[in-house]
Amino acid sequence: MIGMGHVFRTMAVAEAARIRFDLQVLFARNDDRAVAEALLKNSFEGFVLDDGPARARILGETLSRYAPDGRALCITDSKEDLSAEILLMKELGVPVLLLDNITPARFHADVNIYPAAHFDFRGLGWNGYTGECLGGRDWVPLAQRFLRVRPGLRPVEKREALLVTMGGSDPNRLALRVMDSLRAFRSDVPIRVVLGFSCRFAEEVQSKNRELGNRFTIIEQATNIEELMSDTGLAITALGTTIYELAYLGVPTIVMSNYREDAIDERELEKLGCVVPLGFHANLSDADIRDSIDALWRNGEKRASMSKKGLEVIDGQGAKRIAEKAKGLIARSGPSYQRQ
Repeated sequence: MIGMGHVFRTMAVAEAARIRFDLQVLFARNDDRAVAEALLKNSFEGFVLDDGPARARILGETLSRYAPDGRALCITDSKEDLSAEILLMKELGVPVLLLDNITPARFHADVNIYPAAHFDFRGLGWNGYTGECLGGRDWVPLAQRFLRVRPGLRPVEKREALLVTMGGSDPNRLALRVMDSLRAFRSDVPIRVVLGFSCRFAEEVQSKNRELGNRFTIIEQATNIEELMSDTGLAITALGTTIYELAYLGVPTIVMSNYREDAIDERELEKLGCVVPLGFHANLSDADIRDSIDALWRNGEKRASMSKKGLEVIDGQGAKRIAEKAKGLIARSGPSYQRQ
């Protein structure tokens, strides 16, 4: 897994597998402290798997200990080329389900799933691939906590707060940019700034908030993000899995991109009707950010329309569908597994 969005998305699948099918879940992770803390807070067991020479031996021993009958599945959520890792798993008799990968690794996986409503995976080219390829809005996984709060949602025009949430690490420190832009935003609107598990500049955010007279409510490593979203009339975020969580809870969303190449995703997301993309952050002035937020906040009719369209984007059952697919793959694993 890479990126906290990938971590939380995979935990949503693991949660569904554990709750619905009583499957045992074990995470192979890097040595990132934020990843370890996130897994621990969600009661998942994990072990560190580095790139050293003992990698194959550790995997083999772990599988023997946790799945002595050979019945197992590897789910991998990464944009990196993990061909070597996938081939190793298959040599150990373990099928592989690969999430959201466009590298050559996809040709080695038993199943590829693209969990996004805005991405056309069919255009990647699949000549010679003998596995199964799935994707689209039905396969977007959400944690159970988002499903629980949706029935009690209020109309978006009755939600009073702005939410700033720029992902697990916020590599370009966009939270600080938005705070500067909104320093003089109307005082009757609460503004909540959520810092992710991998944020490395939390003290700077707190210091900035003190300089601005504590205009913002700063929330570090939120454990109730679904409740914060359900009380949000407008969100500002970056590209990532958060966009679908916000859509599911009917939150109109403004998106700032971290990278120039995000432009393609932004154009496709805009077609969903619940997202307003601002473009690459380096091309935006503070006034651009402030004026876009202010204009959309004042346009209650447009926010209501965006909220309605967001609620229609996904049905919240993606994690269950992926877990069902995983259960089927486990049934064909073990000594009788047919290697591709």
